[in-house]
Amino acid sequence: MGAGQHYICPKIYIECKNYTSDIANPELDQLSGRFSHNRGKVGILICRKITDKQLFRKRCKDTAADGRGFILAIDDDDLDTLCKEYMDGGNQNFSSLLIFTEISLLRE
Repeated sequence: MGAGQHYICPKIYIECKNYTSDIANPELDQLSGRFSHNRGKVGILICRKITDKQLFRKRCKDTAADGRGFILAIDDDDLDTLCKEYMDGGNQNFSSLLIFTEISLLRE
């Protein structure tokens, strides 16, 4: 089975971090450590700011590729974009956010 496919998710874990610095590997490990076959292997990590989004997404991709679960990271800027797109109406598929391309990136 390829990464990004068939994730078990009877529960989706959501963690919010109010850090002034970037989220690092220990925080990713903390969230992925909550995952199990019975509880689920999908989580959302919400934080104030991700300075190097490309590096952070690589860490999330590595976590998924190692079979430790799929983590979607969203920061304040992403939340602002989501809210604006929702309020503007339209098809509301939130295509302007790169975060929603993560599943296809994991299949690479």
